[in-house]
Amino acid sequence: MKRSFEQALEYGREGERRIMERLRAMGVLVTPKADYVGPGRAPEQRSNDEYLTPCDLDCAHRGAAFGLQVKRKKEPTFTRMTSTWDHGFEQAHYTMYQRWQAACGIRLALCVTEDCSADGGPGEDLYSWIDDLKVRHQWYDNRHMVYFPRAILTSIKPFLDSVVDPGPGYLEPRLL
Repeated sequence: MKRSFEQALEYGREGERRIMERLRAMGVLVTPKADYVGPGRAPEQRSNDEYLTPCDLDCAHRGAAFGLQVKRKKEPTFTRMTSTWDHGFEQAHYTMYQRWQAACGIRLALCVTEDCSADGGPGEDLYSWIDDLKVRHQWYDNRHMVYFPRAILTSIKPFLDSVVDPGPGYLEPRLL
């Protein structure tokens, strides 16, 4: 049974809240965009010339800001053609994420939060930078989709380590 727009929005927002709590527990500053729009509406960014859907969460960690797009999935899908466990979403969303990243000048990451794994066990929260996804284009159910192998995604700790390499001269944040 297909979900209504409002049901799909709430399903995704539950995933966003789950990820937000986990990131905050790891010391990441997080601002959820959905908190600033009314019920049943998705956030948007507009100018006179352009309309963009912004990322779900604005994040800051170790001196760097980044956007995070959260995709809640029931489980990965096995693709016989590639013999891989995959996740995916509509091509139009992928293009919008790339446009948002270019317009804002802020790096964008993807978090896939799974309800359960392929073997029926507990799901994982998996991360990648949008630019690092190895997408495969495919039509499914009359929609242009992008799919990427689950194996290229990483857990939270290695992802957060990739957020920024402070390098020499980095000042640890301190209270004044």
